[in-house]
Amino acid sequence: MNSAPHLSCFFAVCAETCPPGYVYYNDDTTCQKCYYTGCTCKNVQNCNGCLDGYFMNRYLCSPCPDRCLACTNTTCTSCKKGYTGATCDTYICANRNCLCESPWECDSCIGGYYDAFTNCTYQCNPNCSSCLDNATCESCKPGMYGADCSNVCSKGCKNTVCNKTDGSCSCKMSFTGNTCDQCNSGWYGPSCNLRCSVGCNSTQDCNQTDGSCMCSEYFMGVRCDQCKDCRYGISCENVCSSGCNTTCNQSDGTCSCMKNFTADLCNECMTGMYGESCELTCSRGCNGKCNRTDGKCTCLKQYTGVLCDECTPG
Repeated sequence: MNSAPHLSCFFAVCAETCPPGYVYYNDDTTCQKCYYTGCTCKNVQNCNGCLDGYFMNRYLCSPCPDRCLACTNTTCTSCKKGYTGATCDTYICANRNCLCESPWECDSCIGGYYDAFTNCTYQCNPNCSSCLDNATCESCKPGMYGADCSNVCSKGCKNTVCNKTDGSCSCKMSFTGNTCDQCNSGWYGPSCNLRCSVGCNSTQDCNQTDGSCMCSEYFMGVRCDQCKDCRYGISCENVCSSGCNTTCNQSDGTCSCMKNFTADLCNECMTGMYGESCELTCSRGCNGKCNRTDGKCTCLKQYTGVLCDECTPG
């Protein structure tokens, strides 16, 4: 919460009151801003009334129409200089480029024009929102900067707004640098909107133009966005089954199976087979499948032995 400066005091008695929109803090010598925009308050968290340019809308304050100084609901009771009407959208001035208090005067110019002495007949540089003359801009239109507002703010600037003098700005999430013209760590591309691959070596960023990088252990490709052969998963940490006929799908490990293998990942032997390569045949004495590693199984009634390959005596 922002605080106003200490009030000036004389023999511990405050000589000033808090400005509109602020309220005394605990020690009655500092002012703290009301929590809700446009409100006056008796303590920071409430809203007792509205500042000029706002009106009470239920329990909080909403802004008046653009050219109002004060309003009741959305009806203006006082307009900015040069305007009149219920919503202050009617010009008083005879010359619409002027701001005035009476129709035939020209006290100052609206944005985009200059020289009140000539009734604001001169237009500012197209990139200026206000100017002293055609070559000297006081403020630039959004997205522009420089003495004559001819420079374009970086696309990395938040809301495309930058400092008029040097183009510095607050950056969008994926940009960095004083003028937000570089990709932040982990991003690349003309608009810094592409993520570097998770396969890029963590000690080095990817190239900001094309995303190329040095690969981590299990990745390959220019952008390290592919798993090496026989690997799959988000981090390529999983090994494809030895039962795959070729390499497996890099997302989920599925593949076409070699002879005697089955299941989506080809990691099981077909019924009746066992061994590391499913090359061995289970004993005909097994009651169903046998153990893939050693061929052990549950025996049919007339068979016995570890592998059910012996007849039951009798």
